[in-house]
Amino acid sequence: MNFTPSRLLDLLYPRRCALCDAILKSDEPFICRECGGKVRFRDGETCVKCGRPLEGRVADKGRKRFKEFEEEPERPQQGRLSEACGKGLTGLQSTGPGKNVCDECAERHLSHDACLAPFAYSGMIRDSLMRFKYHDRPEYAGFFAAAILHYGREIIRQWRPDALVPVPVHKSRLAKRGYNQALLIAKELSARTGIPLREDLITRNKRTEAQKELTFEGRRRNISDAFLCPDGKKAPGTVIVVDDIFTTGSTLGTIAEILKAHGADKVYGICVCS
Repeated sequence: MNFTPSRLLDLLYPRRCALCDAILKSDEPFICRECGGKVRFRDGETCVKCGRPLEGRVADKGRKRFKEFEEEPERPQQGRLSEACGKGLTGLQSTGPGKNVCDECAERHLSHDACLAPFAYSGMIRDSLMRFKYHDRPEYAGFFAAAILHYGREIIRQWRPDALVPVPVHKSRLAKRGYNQALLIAKELSARTGIPLREDLITRNKRTEAQKELTFEGRRRNISDAFLCPDGKKAPGTVIVVDDIFTTGSTLGTIAEILKAHGADKVYGICVCS
């Protein structure tokens, strides 16, 4: 039996479904058939700052079948990532971010101009992100990037970004985890869109305490001096900051302030969920 390099790689390091973590078949690029009908994109008007539904709307209308494995039978190669993403998600509809700001974001005076997030932080998406971050599942980045582009591709085009900037992690966490999940998503987005990736614009110079239990003001204090733009760096006019989860907006807002102080006119955010 002959094995291609990609087939041999799959045998040695099997790819896993980004939703249930089952081992994928060769014709299932991102998620398995059993999870194909469980992808729920947000639908309806959302807050421009956090991407969450306005007026208590629940993001269930976007439940459609994720047909990536049906319409793209071969595993996508690097040069065809944009095509594969587009084909696999054409049957799904969503409205993208709105123009209004929710009460919570209005009170926080966040410095970024807008943020899109295709999913709510709950259920299978929440579990998937935890495995992605803490249980060595870097291959999930392909699914998250494909989902982000389906949900917000037209919005991203309207933003006309000059660069993608991943939220950096502290070197101690990077050593423990082995990768920066925001950087992996940003790399996938850059490959699919051609938007330049800029890892040099924002660095992390302090390890912060875990933010899960902190309030918005507590988070702001916690990261107030955690990020910086290195001396001599000038940010381009329009920047998209990439992260995995939008919680209160403290991280995105802080980075937006720094980038705008170093030349950016517009700073947007892209997250998997909020």
